[in-house]
Amino acid sequence: MKDNDLADLVQKNLKGPRYLVVDDDIWSRDVWDSISQIFPNRNNGNRILLTTRENEVAMYANTSSPHEMNLLDLDNSWKLLRNKVFGLEHDHPLVLEKIGKKIVEKCQGLPLIISVVAGHLSKTAKTLNSWEYVAQTLSEIIACHPNKCLGVLGLSYHHLPNRLKPCFLSMGNFPEDFQVDTWRLIQLWIAEGFIRAPAGSRKSLEEVAKCYLEDLISRNLVMAGKRRFNGEVKVCRIHDLLREFCFIEDEMTKFMHVVRTPFSSTQKPNVRRFKFPSKSGGGVAPPEAFIDPPLVARSKYYFSLLNLPFEPRIKLVGILPIYRHDPIIHGFFSRFNLLRVLAIFNTNVRFESFPLVITKLFHLRYLQIRCFGNIPESISELQNLQTLICDGHSLDITLPEKIWMMKNLRYIRL
Repeated sequence: MKDNDLADLVQKNLKGPRYLVVDDDIWSRDVWDSISQIFPNRNNGNRILLTTRENEVAMYANTSSPHEMNLLDLDNSWKLLRNKVFGLEHDHPLVLEKIGKKIVEKCQGLPLIISVVAGHLSKTAKTLNSWEYVAQTLSEIIACHPNKCLGVLGLSYHHLPNRLKPCFLSMGNFPEDFQVDTWRLIQLWIAEGFIRAPAGSRKSLEEVAKCYLEDLISRNLVMAGKRRFNGEVKVCRIHDLLREFCFIEDEMTKFMHVVRTPFSSTQKPNVRRFKFPSKSGGGVAPPEAFIDPPLVARSKYYFSLLNLPFEPRIKLVGILPIYRHDPIIHGFFSRFNLLRVLAIFNTNVRFESFPLVITKLFHLRYLQIRCFGNIPESISELQNLQTLICDGHSLDITLPEKIWMMKNLRYIRL
């Protein structure tokens, strides 16, 4: 049938008794406007239940407060898994309850994942060993059902405005369960060039970035952690399943390359952003394997001491590993003349002193590093630097006078 004929048929059939209509997964105002006209309103108690992933659409359809669905807690997650696997009227072996709760805890309260995992468990042996194996290989099981999990969640991403897509994909840079500070995330977005103030707008880039973040939260793609007293988001993160989606989309669009194996001398990915995940995030090659990564790199993220891509000469001060300057460090950093973002997030490693070779990376916009000693005068050579985050061991740090002559520097954190 044609759309108009179908609309007429639905409308005629709803003109009799009271009706309840469920409109599932509405994506935009235009879609709601086009179908809401079909339903006759006779003021006799008719009701329309609308579901959407967009808070904006919910408020547009009905200005009263929408009912926001929360993630399931551990008890309700276990009940859902148990009922899906054993049925409502069947008892479950008590020996499986502990490992079952461990499985659903990894699902992080998302019913979609719990249902997929329950479908897998219903086809496996109801033994402790079988369920322990499922708990260990949960990521692989979810990846085997892309249409049921990643494909469904991918719809939210594909409906994003283009301005928000790189901001969302950048959330995949961080390790599992990593809660990133909002101020840090915003400065990274600005340095990466993701934030653009609308023409004629008086908003600062930080204010625009905060709007972007709130938009992603309202679309249920980013999870707000702690909030400040004024309602601003203090920390945020994404669900592990969305993080897996980011990895897939990163590789498809060449947005970022997740380095898990050594670079081949003949095959190096032509990607501008590189992430070196922690060992717990899937394992990476030894540090010496990354001495010669592609020189086209614009952004590099390190999250582990073991992933710093040069052979360290370490001395121990208390429990802090300290990296001394040596030709390997100089040789590595000097390769990346086009680098714009260098972020070393590890809190257990510091350089003995500020690596002077970094001051030669003219295009650098964002620098996050931990080192002893003062910031050198040569930092002023980084005329494109916007954000400087330097954590040191000493309580007394002296800033060079020339740092105030850096016209693009907008954020310093010591």
